[in-house]
Amino acid sequence: DWRTYEARMLTGSELAVPLPALREKIEQFTRKHTKADLFAGGIARGITLAPVNTASDVLALEHIALRDFWRPVQLADGRELRAAGPFARLSRTPVEFARPAPDLGEHTDEVLGRAGGAEGGSRHPGQRTTFPRHYGAAPRLPFEGVKFADFSWIGVGPITAKVFADHGATVVHVETDKPADRLRLVGPFKDGVAGINRCQFFGSFNTSKLSLQLDLKHPEGLAVAKRLLQWADICLDSFTAGTMAELGLGWDVARELNPGLIMASTCLMGQTGPAAKLAGYGYHAASVCGFYEVTGWDDRAPGGPFNAYTDTIAPRFLATTLIAALDHRRRTGEGQYIDHSQMESSLHFLGPELLEAQITGKNARRAGNEHPAAAPHDAYPCLGEDQWIAIAVESDEQWRALRRALGDPAWASASALDALPGRLAQRERIDRELAAFTAKHAPRALMDLLQAAGVPAGMVQRSSDHQEDPQLAHRQFFRPLEHPEMGLVPYEGHAYRISGYDHGARFPAPCLGEHTYQVLQEVLGLDDEEIARVMSSGACG
Repeated sequence: DWRTYEARMLTGSELAVPLPALREKIEQFTRKHTKADLFAGGIARGITLAPVNTASDVLALEHIALRDFWRPVQLADGRELRAAGPFARLSRTPVEFARPAPDLGEHTDEVLGRAGGAEGGSRHPGQRTTFPRHYGAAPRLPFEGVKFADFSWIGVGPITAKVFADHGATVVHVETDKPADRLRLVGPFKDGVAGINRCQFFGSFNTSKLSLQLDLKHPEGLAVAKRLLQWADICLDSFTAGTMAELGLGWDVARELNPGLIMASTCLMGQTGPAAKLAGYGYHAASVCGFYEVTGWDDRAPGGPFNAYTDTIAPRFLATTLIAALDHRRRTGEGQYIDHSQMESSLHFLGPELLEAQITGKNARRAGNEHPAAAPHDAYPCLGEDQWIAIAVESDEQWRALRRALGDPAWASASALDALPGRLAQRERIDRELAAFTAKHAPRALMDLLQAAGVPAGMVQRSSDHQEDPQLAHRQFFRPLEHPEMGLVPYEGHAYRISGYDHGARFPAPCLGEHTYQVLQEVLGLDDEEIARVMSSGACG
């Protein structure tokens, strides 16, 4: 039963085809073909096959060349390189790079008001910019009043919409059970009991939203979706390229219904280009981008980042882009369409590697935990079963601090270790001696000891450790909220604090279709007869 294979695999359930056997069969096939042929063949057949690209492979990709992604960078010797370009495509306000990266101190005179024609452009020394302060009633949330139609699912889209939902927007999350959001089906489930409303993976990405269960392929469902487009300020989808248009909800339809609408479509490779139809997850986009080639150990197969890596990068670019588009609309009344490629956003995180490949012809490769400019730099065993601490010494001063924290042992006193080249040359010995020390200590206590001494160090934490982390507790990162089916569960907060209000998840992630009637009546303004017709038609499940 391939429909449930993924869930059973992830939960350790019985499999008719065990994973090692399945992998062996796949490998027998892939060894007969190049990765480039597999990639092209997969796109042509609608099969997700993602190559483990090098930086040079990425630079040679026809898809992003045809999308005019690269931007020129001029070197002092006259050479021209290609650097990552627009992280999103906006129809009315395209992303522009106003000036290249500056030389050291290039704009000092301009900033200090010493350049010609800068009259009145500088402040008196010591003068501080002041901003208005708010008093009295609790402040309004920054996106209060913003109306957001969230047609997205799984990762990038829901994470992006959560930014607006947690900060006050009315976000209607449109979903169905044909099929349900995959995150609802894969766990982890509350108390280990599987259920479509019991997965906290889905819950983490969908706080503060209203769930409207709607079949977009049903005529009544399509009619309701169009009403939602008329209501919304922002519409977001994360389907395979072209899906919204196939459903009858594309940009050409949306802008007729609502000329001021901001509509964004996010997918792995963007809405245009030969690879646009590639469907998949952030794992696949991370592989195409080149992240797998640089993550893992050189003598092993690529390990890749732990999670669907581009899913953690792309939402930050997309949320920022939507905020900019919303600001533009408030000033001009103009809506616009945004084509967001998760790959193109994420390539900004491989900028140095892409430039290096062009300058030297060498491709960065996976090197375990080794770092060319830091030593020691690894994860070391601690007291207890499978307990570890990460230590990263980035300067000679930090090395001296580590020596003092260790009690200045004889092995660390050699003058050859005082500078980075010597430590890199004796990396194996340092790692061996350091591991013998760390193995005698509990990880959190050792982290506290080393940090207090000025050594960058961090306990390698599990999810359960996060629940006990004193720093996260101090910042009130986890917010317990009462879920209709799971009861009291902790939701992640945000990686920042904003003065003036205590922000976080406003209410728990919804059960499937929990707010369908409320959305139809209160948000879209349907009367009882219209609601009865829609709900009895089967469009709402």
